[in-house]
Amino acid sequence: MKQIVVLIGIWLCTFGAIAQSETNDSIKTQELKEVVVEAKLQSTSATVSTYLPTKHQRNAAQNGPELLNHMAIPQLGLVSGYNVTTNVGQKVDLFIDYVPASEQDLNGMRMADVKKVEYYDFPTDPRFQGSQHVVNFIMQKYEYGGYVKAYANDFFIANSGQLNLFSKLQYKRMTFDIGVGGWYSANDHLSQSTVEKYRLPQTDGSIKTFDRISEPDYTKVRQQSYWPTLKATYLTDKITMVNTLDANFFRSPKQNTAGKVYFSPANFPSTDYTDDQNSRTNSLTYSGYWNFVLPHGNSISFNPYYSYSHTNQQRLYS
Repeated sequence: MKQIVVLIGIWLCTFGAIAQSETNDSIKTQELKEVVVEAKLQSTSATVSTYLPTKHQRNAAQNGPELLNHMAIPQLGLVSGYNVTTNVGQKVDLFIDYVPASEQDLNGMRMADVKKVEYYDFPTDPRFQGSQHVVNFIMQKYEYGGYVKAYANDFFIANSGQLNLFSKLQYKRMTFDIGVGGWYSANDHLSQSTVEKYRLPQTDGSIKTFDRISEPDYTKVRQQSYWPTLKATYLTDKITMVNTLDANFFRSPKQNTAGKVYFSPANFPSTDYTDDQNSRTNSLTYSGYWNFVLPHGNSISFNPYYSYSHTNQQRLYS
């Protein structure tokens, strides 16, 4: 309504000025004071564009990237998975309360707690670590409290699925995130022929060339993965300390195929083959992000990292 009134006022002033110059009547003109119209869901300054998600947009999204798609922020292209780019294809880094966000962080977000979404081009804030394009989710702050969130998918045709459970506990400046989840995949139709080309020198100096073709007619693949994670965050205006401990247990008890091997040209007899494999991998990772804001626009950051992984594999090919 304010905008309509302003437009009418400007039109009247312009009309009055024209009438006065042509007919020299006594219509008075009045200069309007500066009027600032603020958008309800968007504001833009020289450094940042801020967007407020609607209740409908938050309810329709399961994680951070989905929320960006529903909000249709004009600086961003279509979000695919966790890959966020600008509308000209440049990479966009994702942060939550000025802390770099992992896929688990984006999945564990409680959408109702997203107060606003900030977009930066070439930000000068040292907490963004020199990123060129940034989306920063600003979350609701609590004195103390927490929540639990479950996130599940099941693909019946592909015979695969996942179940993730996230919980957050906040007490003043400390936040603890605990997550656990897993996924499975069972596939009896994943098969692919392979062709190997052989070039064998002969005694007369020529080269004998033939193809060895493996064509599976039976396959059975089973895979599972389980992961727990623990993250502790201490956050103030000048200090950010994040310590994350992740573990992953990957199992592939069956990767079995069987089929025929034949040759082209058919200079050798064809035969059957079986290939049975299984493997398991256990990994543990610690990562830290410590950032301290110093006077005069300076900052110092530390990123300690440790990773351990152990894999067992077995294979029997006949």
